[in-house]
Amino acid sequence: MIEKRKNQRFLMETFGSVLIQEKGSFDCYINNISKGGAMIYVKEELPPDTKLTLSFEVGEKNFSIESIVRSSKDFTHNRKYILRIGKSLDVTSFLNIVFQNELKNEEIEFIRMNH
Repeated sequence: MIEKRKNQRFLMETFGSVLIQEKGSFDCYINNISKGGAMIYVKEELPPDTKLTLSFEVGEKNFSIESIVRSSKDFTHNRKYILRIGKSLDVTSFLNIVFQNELKNEEIEFIRMNH
């Protein structure tokens, strides 16, 4: 299958946090990442256009990226069960987020090589 996205996605599978000004901070699970965005798993669905800051650590480097929710969807009951049993994740939704400023080539390469 040919990837038709603007930027190639990389499997990341790590924990991070989301900060929303009105709601505070909460944990997330980052499934994949590209120069322009990421797919993250969270405990609550957020509406499109919600502004947030995604923070995570790779190696010795901390990332904090201003982002916007492009889409949000609840997991099915079966998918939630599989994630809870298989990965010990207590999540209900996945978000596709867009970074307000794309990651630089050297940043995405650092993530790819050090994760």
